[in-house]
Amino acid sequence: MSLRGYRLFQGLLMALLGLFLLSRLRDGRILLYLNQRFVWLVLLAALVLLGMAQVVLQARPGLREETERRSPMGLVWLALPLAIGVLIPARSLTQEIVAVRGMQTQPIVLRANVPARPVTIPTTQWSILDWIQAFRDAPDDQVGKAVDVTGFVFRDSSLRADQMIVGRFAITCCVADASAVGVVVHSEQAASFAQGEWVRVQGRVSWQDVNGEAQLGFEAETIERMDAPEQPYLFP
Repeated sequence: MSLRGYRLFQGLLMALLGLFLLSRLRDGRILLYLNQRFVWLVLLAALVLLGMAQVVLQARPGLREETERRSPMGLVWLALPLAIGVLIPARSLTQEIVAVRGMQTQPIVLRANVPARPVTIPTTQWSILDWIQAFRDAPDDQVGKAVDVTGFVFRDSSLRADQMIVGRFAITCCVADASAVGVVVHSEQAASFAQGEWVRVQGRVSWQDVNGEAQLGFEAETIERMDAPEQPYLFP
């Protein structure tokens, strides 16, 4: 391929990749790939790509460069991430991933220096991740507090028929390090909800007996089926 043609395609691919990243930022689907803390890096990358594309497209080969030839393989590597992003639609992780990675229900630290929820925010606005952090920091203080959370249903052999786990995926960096976190919910209706179904649970915090071990969980007062939210992930 001639140098002129190589630079033309190189500039176009850079511009298209930059525009693709901007489109993911605009529709919010970039958050299906990574934590919201890194969105500014994607914006920076998109702007750099568009700037580089402009420089490449405006550059004209010198007389000695007119006869140069370039291998198109360099363009293939540039086109590959664009093709993957366009051809493979962005979608959230499913509960089948939990079967591979497991579900974390014990208090954990997903990231250092995670700030606790301000006490001025009602507990009914806390997420599952907020509750897990609270269970870690002050377990006895949480008993009896009001709960209103959403998540997908997960159950395994350690749970009784009147128990299920309501969980979400938490992303520290990107979907590659996603962790499934959840809280045990007790309800006489638990068996009527299917694996992976999204629900809204309202109730109170209480101690639960999980496979012979005392563990903080939710005593459900109402459980409602719901559609999966547009943003299914939690960000520590």
